[in-house]
Amino acid sequence: RYVLDGEAAAAPLGATVTIRLASQAKHPEVQVPLGAVLDDGEKTGVWVLDSVTSTVQFQPVRLVRVTSETAVISGLNSGDPIVSLGAHLLQDGARVRTASESGGN
Repeated sequence: RYVLDGEAAAAPLGATVTIRLASQAKHPEVQVPLGAVLDDGEKTGVWVLDSVTSTVQFQPVRLVRVTSETAVISGLNSGDPIVSLGAHLLQDGARVRTASESGGN
């Protein structure tokens, strides 16, 4: 149940109205492989791939939940390409190859 204010408050009783609710979450929650998350005790994040330059940039994230194989994080947009293994070996600007470029290895 919602209470309308402003001009919408003048809507006749029984009228159909469309409302849009703003999300309280600044960042959606995304499930990623646990190996994609770097947590070195000082910062937690993932490496996001720039597909144009084939380089990675560190993206800080917040851990929401962790299971034995995955982590649910916030601070990353769904669909952003990330490095799923070897996060501890990378640094900002490192060049990487995708599995398809390296023959699946």
